[in-house]
Amino acid sequence: MAFTTDSHLVVSGSRGVLTLTLNRPDSLNSLTPELLDDVRRQLAKAENDPAVRCVVITGAGRSFSSGQALGGKKLSTREVLEQHYNPLVTTIVEFDKPVIAAINGVAAGAAASLTLACDLRIMTDDARLIFLFTRVGLVADAGATWFLPRLVGPATATELFMLGRDVPATEAVDMGLVHRAVPHDELDDVTTGLAEHLASGPASIGLFKRQLRASASNTLEQQLAVEVDTQELATSTEDYQEGVAAFLDKRTARFTGR
Repeated sequence: MAFTTDSHLVVSGSRGVLTLTLNRPDSLNSLTPELLDDVRRQLAKAENDPAVRCVVITGAGRSFSSGQALGGKKLSTREVLEQHYNPLVTTIVEFDKPVIAAINGVAAGAAASLTLACDLRIMTDDARLIFLFTRVGLVADAGATWFLPRLVGPATATELFMLGRDVPATEAVDMGLVHRAVPHDELDDVTTGLAEHLASGPASIGLFKRQLRASASNTLEQQLAVEVDTQELATSTEDYQEGVAAFLDKRTARFTGR
């Protein structure tokens, strides 16, 4: 995978992992419509690229992202959310490959919301998630009111939203909001190790995403039907054949994502 960069997004890839680095460090990687759209376009390209089997989203400098950028092109609230944030959230959720948020510093407001759309979240131990909407007289957006109650429960979600307080990494791990907190200088290595592990996994990882996405609103009967459909798809993959062969041969499977 090629390495490319522009003024606000760095795209790099290695060993099946595509890394998208928000690159506006002078503004703590604040989110502009252009940046959101560029991330979404890269994910859309990666969806059909067999060389990409896992995606990492992180930030340059000392912040993941401070949230919505102020100033710039004048758009209505509805336009910003419906045309830029919401399509990116949907793209991340429907992306049939694992997405990791590597939270290297503060993730505030809508940026915190975007991390919740990712499949896995790793934070540095000095990072914070801040659902600061009430501090500026706003309500949550970018999917936060859907994701957060499902991750931490309605009571904790209510507290975080209404108080708008900082959530340090250790507390975020304890409440199940993120999966791991690591020392700052270990974030890249830990994230790379996890991403490469996922990138070496079978195509069924993407099917798990479909199952979990459907389970959020399905009845048991409906979800059982989803499991039948996705298991049928899984058994038709080359990776399934390789997995069975490796099991019988008592060796490690060599999955290709097909």
